[in-house]
Amino acid sequence: MSHYIWNRADRVDPKLMPDVLVTCFMSWQKGKLNEINDFTDEERKNKIFNNIKAQKKNLNEAVRTFNNKDKNNG
Repeated sequence: MSHYIWNRADRVDPKLMPDVLVTCFMSWQKGKLNEINDFTDEERKNKIFNNIKAQKKNLNEAVRTFNNKDKNNG
């Protein structure tokens, strides 16, 4: 299993949140999309898109958790 910063958001300096998560996700997503070319078969494309979709959900949950925690502490 891969470990992404948005899956370990509790370890990120709160002063950098949530911008650092979004920036890292966008960079990671760009790299994943760059794996697709004219020769990529449909099965591989679907795996890449499904991975992006799953990690986007994780990112959104991490941002939502941070925002709720920040709101409760503010």
